[in-house]
Amino acid sequence: MKINQLLRQRIRRQIVKALRNPENREVMIKSPFLMDAGDLENLKSLFPSLKDAHLSHEIDSTLLGGLVIIDGSTIIDYSVKSKLQDVVSSLLESYH
Repeated sequence: MKINQLLRQRIRRQIVKALRNPENREVMIKSPFLMDAGDLENLKSLFPSLKDAHLSHEIDSTLLGGLVIIDGSTIIDYSVKSKLQDVVSSLLESYH
């Protein structure tokens, strides 16, 4: 069954509109510890770009400390794990 061009354009516009709507924006926060609603609200005040987003939380004990913010295809990594990996990489590069 083929979808006519007009219907396809209409569907595409609706999808783009829904994705651009800040109320539909899902942002995942990963941390090695439990964060309550107050903690998530504090993050919104620290990161104004998160103000209108819906924040969800996931515990990831491999992070050791800090947190990771995943907003669509953007990943902001403030975890201790990534910082340690950076140090190890730098040491290995300077050794060779």
